[in-house]
Amino acid sequence: MTMRSRPFGIQRKIFVAFGLFFSLAVAGGGWAVAQYASRLSRSQIEERQFHEVTLLARSVDDKLRSHLRSLEAVARDVPSRVLRDSRFANIWLKDRRGIQASFDHGIFLLGPDGRVLAEAAPDPMGGRLPGHLQPFLEAVVARRQAGVSEAYAPEGSRGPAVMLAAPFLGRDGRVLGVLAGSADLFQEEVLLENARRRQPGSSYLQMFDSRGRVLIHPDPARIMKPLERSGSQDLFDRAIKGFEGSGERINAAGRQTISSLKRLQTTDGILVASLSISEALAPIERLRAYLKVAVAGVVALSLFLTWLISHRLADNLEDVTRQIRTLGDLPSGSRIIRIKGEDEVSDLARSFNDMIGRLEAHEARLTLAKAETDEELGITKHVLNRLVEPGLRHLPPGFHMETLQTQRINGDACTYHQGLPGIHSGLICDATGHGLTAGVSTLPTVQTFLSMAGRDIPLETIYLEINAKLRQMLPSGRFVCLLLVRLDVRHGSLSVLNAGLPDASLLPAHGPARKLKSHNLPAGVLDAPGIPMVEHIAVSEGDRFFAFTDGLQDLLGDRIDALLAREAAGAPFSASRRSIQEALAQGSWDHEQQDDVSWALWEIPSLAPPEIMAPARAAGRFSGPLHTTFSVELALHPRQHSIPSVLPDLLRLVGSQGLPAEAAQTLAVALSEALGNAVDHGLLRLDTRLKEEGFMAYDAARKAGLEAAPAHPIHLRIALHSDAQNRIREVAVDVEDPGPGFDWRARQNRDAHGQRGRGLRMLQSLSLDLGFNEAGNAIHFTLPCG
Repeated sequence: MTMRSRPFGIQRKIFVAFGLFFSLAVAGGGWAVAQYASRLSRSQIEERQFHEVTLLARSVDDKLRSHLRSLEAVARDVPSRVLRDSRFANIWLKDRRGIQASFDHGIFLLGPDGRVLAEAAPDPMGGRLPGHLQPFLEAVVARRQAGVSEAYAPEGSRGPAVMLAAPFLGRDGRVLGVLAGSADLFQEEVLLENARRRQPGSSYLQMFDSRGRVLIHPDPARIMKPLERSGSQDLFDRAIKGFEGSGERINAAGRQTISSLKRLQTTDGILVASLSISEALAPIERLRAYLKVAVAGVVALSLFLTWLISHRLADNLEDVTRQIRTLGDLPSGSRIIRIKGEDEVSDLARSFNDMIGRLEAHEARLTLAKAETDEELGITKHVLNRLVEPGLRHLPPGFHMETLQTQRINGDACTYHQGLPGIHSGLICDATGHGLTAGVSTLPTVQTFLSMAGRDIPLETIYLEINAKLRQMLPSGRFVCLLLVRLDVRHGSLSVLNAGLPDASLLPAHGPARKLKSHNLPAGVLDAPGIPMVEHIAVSEGDRFFAFTDGLQDLLGDRIDALLAREAAGAPFSASRRSIQEALAQGSWDHEQQDDVSWALWEIPSLAPPEIMAPARAAGRFSGPLHTTFSVELALHPRQHSIPSVLPDLLRLVGSQGLPAEAAQTLAVALSEALGNAVDHGLLRLDTRLKEEGFMAYDAARKAGLEAAPAHPIHLRIALHSDAQNRIREVAVDVEDPGPGFDWRARQNRDAHGQRGRGLRMLQSLSLDLGFNEAGNAIHFTLPCG
């Protein structure tokens, strides 16, 4: 079958492409040669011309300095009589023939006020210094130093002149007068002839001052007139601002010139040498014409060769192109190009077939790897959700925590745990990285928190344990930012450990908000992160705690401050939670969510003991016979095992004997208070008044006391008393500490509503009976069980 000819086939494309390439390459090469020659010629012209104008300016400066030194030498010998006798002054001045020859327009004796005392000049001044030179004279008198004036055009002169002046002083140092002389800047036969010549290929001179006045010009009518500029960034304007060198400009006649500028050192003047570019670059233009002819011949030859090569390659390339177009419709394994002959095109076809085979194999591996990765991510997300969801499902009223996840794992998680009655613990964390890397960091963090918060272990210990696990598991550069929070409703205390998360906020029901900044390194950064810093804050009913990860900042930006201000205004908890959720939803709508968002809002509940702490005592004590069905005795060493670490295991042991759940919770509260008092006031003998200084001071004193305390145990005995049907009716508890005891009788007579002794009053409210031994270092109480 005959193939339809394309209007712009591959042969023509190759011809056009290579033809254009060679044409542009040759033309570009010729252009580059011409440009290089032009730039080289310009550079040489600029350097030579600037050198010439520099030599000329130097000769002018040398001449002025020589004249000024001669004038100063004569001024030192001016007799004071010249001020009183004008005839003597004229005679004395005319006798100074040695310096008269240096000053083309004469020499003058002037008073400090500009009055002419004597003059030896072809054109007399008429009794007083001209007004345009008066500021110069005043400056010389004020400085009492010789100087050179700005250039000016004296009457009858064809070039600029300057006034040189040297003051002569009296014996008291006062300026008596000034010896001045007017000299041409240039010798007329050198400067003016140079300025006016316009032979082809030659430079001509100009001069102007910083005020833009023309001092020398080929056109005499332009002298002492303002400069004619060719633009806002004219080369002359740059010279007035301090530029010295060569450059291009367009002169007043519209011709482009190469101008070299040099500033005089002794007076205000800028010397300019200019040369027409058309005259300077005439040889280069002839070179351009020759290059055009050569380029045209080379381009014609390259086009012919390109046509021959493209015709030879076209057939096989057309065949390869046609087969490639149909490869996408073929099944995997049959995508092969078949070509005749043994040339570069056939080599290309074989290489293409090899590449297609490798790509198909790689595609299969990628498909399998993606499926495995998706499965691993799904399992990781499932495990993480299984860890955090139980705690989040049991959030009490007034508590809200949630994580808004993206499609992938971004390392955010939050969870909650309620331990002993009145104790609430929470975690918010954000791991570095994405995907499995973030999931591997987040899982041990959540697991460690849940296992340790269940035993009410201090936040500092939880943080250090998480840090140790992450350092052991993760490579360098991976870490987890986290925030640990513990709310003790019984004592009205909120403890926060912030390690790398944005500032949390405490929003009191009454009063200004408080920022809870990060004072700790993220977990997993260092093996030994130092002593963790926990903020302990006294809270009241209705206060709110708000924390979040940086994903919330990405969505809300500056709106966070307005959101916190609205929360501090005292809106109902449900309305506050809804407003935060709506703000996040709007942020996700305005900006695509790139990172997970975890946040928590807690409202401090009533600080009164929970209902479980006040059993109904109206029912009275069980009146039937009881017998002991279970008892356990322990010797606790607080330096080795803290009470929060032992208490959960002990409660599980007692609970396994059939103790009802409500009674077990009451027992947990009672044991926590009784054993805590035994450690703090019996073993360590801490004064309760330390708590008035703050929980941090009290906790520091407690830790220091434990390190120095003697290795004396606290004895605990728990006995379960059952009725005839083996139903547990009472729990008897005895706690004895190694301390000296206290006067419990005097304590009973104190105000029952005082701040001290709240734990003892709570035990009394929970117990059927409560008593102490004579020394006051052992307590016995009995708890009801229904």
